[in-house]
Amino acid sequence: MIGWLVAIITGGAAVLAGYLWRRRLIAKLQKELPYGLPEFLLMNRRQIIAGLIADPAVQKAVAEEAASADQPVSTIERRAIRYAKEIAPRFSVFFYFRIGYVLSKFLLKLHYAECRARFAPDLFSRLDPNATVVLVPNHRSNMDVLLLLYLASRTSVVIGGAGEWSRLWPFKALVHLAGGYVVDRRTGDALYRKVLARFIAQLTAAGVNQLVFPEGGLSRDARPKESKLGILHYVASAYSDSAERDIVFVPVGINYDRVPEDLRLVRDGGTAFSEHSKLFLVRATVVYLREVCTLILNRGGYRYGLACADYGHPVSWQQWVSWCGYDPGQLDAASHRRCLEELGRSLMERIEELIPVTPLTLLARLCLDAPEHLASQKQLTDAFAVAAATLRDKGQTLMFSAEEQPKCLTGAIAIFTRLGVLVADDSGWKVAQPLSPLLKYYANAISHL
Repeated sequence: MIGWLVAIITGGAAVLAGYLWRRRLIAKLQKELPYGLPEFLLMNRRQIIAGLIADPAVQKAVAEEAASADQPVSTIERRAIRYAKEIAPRFSVFFYFRIGYVLSKFLLKLHYAECRARFAPDLFSRLDPNATVVLVPNHRSNMDVLLLLYLASRTSVVIGGAGEWSRLWPFKALVHLAGGYVVDRRTGDALYRKVLARFIAQLTAAGVNQLVFPEGGLSRDARPKESKLGILHYVASAYSDSAERDIVFVPVGINYDRVPEDLRLVRDGGTAFSEHSKLFLVRATVVYLREVCTLILNRGGYRYGLACADYGHPVSWQQWVSWCGYDPGQLDAASHRRCLEELGRSLMERIEELIPVTPLTLLARLCLDAPEHLASQKQLTDAFAVAAATLRDKGQTLMFSAEEQPKCLTGAIAIFTRLGVLVADDSGWKVAQPLSPLLKYYANAISHL
């Protein structure tokens, strides 16, 4: 009996200590972060799910589904609750700022020699502190999320959706703890889409800053893809829920020297994650973890080069709609779609202009377009310098200075040599396979420039 009493008292003390520590951490972060912590994410998960199911649009969708399927409303509502539980996060302040930040930093530093970011000169002064900020980047790698959350974690909480891969254990739990939501792109269930749409609209209306990939998925060939309207539509529709809060889209161009998925993407071609079995995803995860272990054992040695992000000028949804000739508060469905399509195209054009040039991608273009420059170290160094200077003169973003060029070129050559793309020649290098898929993959990253 005494043992049970001691256990109960100890457990209660631990719970109380955890609760008080969480409150202290939240109070500290509210003071330190310029944009504070969003109240929506601090709500109990049950409250979030209950509010989502009680949403008039979700209730209407449930009633329509019940009528069309000739099933009881309670049966359809249970399905909606199941969807809400799969989507809704279980945000943990401790995990996001103490574990997630440290883990992101560790993985980024493990893979990359340096993470660099460039911000538009007036970016932060042009952001309305009451607006919901939505980062809109190209999707080069699964490292994109880690890179952008790591860069943003000292100013605000930024959350985003995760695709099919995150439905595997333990990724789903980790995504939810980081405030993210799981998206099943494969489903054609109208009820699921409505629950997802209203959740994202509620997030946006509550001022939760977000990360949205307009391409809808990872680029299979490293080229930027056309914008899809799915998540962007859900975000923009929140303006009608809270017209007092503007939505500001910030285009971001992302590029890397090397990405961890390169060999798999080149080998699998256009096959997306969603088209593979769970066994394939498990096997791919094991292969990646093996690579991580190799990098850990080789600390201070081989790395993937640079990871870069270039942030452009923000685009206000309110101002954009007015520029299109409409009243932001009186948009019908057709006008809303036209504005959104134009915005999607404009954002992708801006993103393509922002994609920074990295040493490896520039070397890939040289190897593909002018392999004769590989004949000697001097020829290659001179050609690399001329190509870099030409891009700078055209106003393109290069994430390395002229002084860093020799070192960056050496690092890029080392990566391509390790991958078997380049082999040493008598006085220089030569491309192992003139039409190497891997070489074309990295050249594609800046082909639009």
